[in-house]
Amino acid sequence: MSNQEKLDDLTETFRVLGADDPNSWAISEVEQGIPQLAMYVFLKRSLGLFSADSLDRWLQSVAHHHGHEHDSAKQSLSRIAHQGVQREDIRTLLKAFGREMLMEMCCLLDNTSATHFEDYELNRRVADVNWRLYAVDDNGNPRSPMEGLHEIVNDVADQSESGSEHEKSS
Repeated sequence: MSNQEKLDDLTETFRVLGADDPNSWAISEVEQGIPQLAMYVFLKRSLGLFSADSLDRWLQSVAHHHGHEHDSAKQSLSRIAHQGVQREDIRTLLKAFGREMLMEMCCLLDNTSATHFEDYELNRRVADVNWRLYAVDDNGNPRSPMEGLHEIVNDVADQSESGSEHEKSS
């Protein structure tokens, strides 16, 4: 497959995913070797964990589950509901929290080092601990590091939100 065919195919994939300016995402991957598709899909799937449907399923699970792992959340939701807070407000808050936590996780993944504790001694002890997130090939072998996730999380989130609003109005 020629570079132009790869570019055209990738541009179409980004378009179907709902990316703003799908051609620029595709160019970045084809010409610069940045695994933009893997990063975009990772973030889109991660953000999907905080979609209205996912949050509603979680709220239902907490409300109807009789296990101890949800007891404190169930009690909190009950108190919130008794204060007259609407389910939509709870969903909005959880979605914003989820987006912020995803941003923090992406910063953590991009940082690649464990030495950011306030305790100097602890930093010294974990100085050799490092990590990295990779796009992998079909055999699970590392292909390209997925660096800079924190730089695009808000772009993907905004595009996902505008895409879901567009889907609702269609």
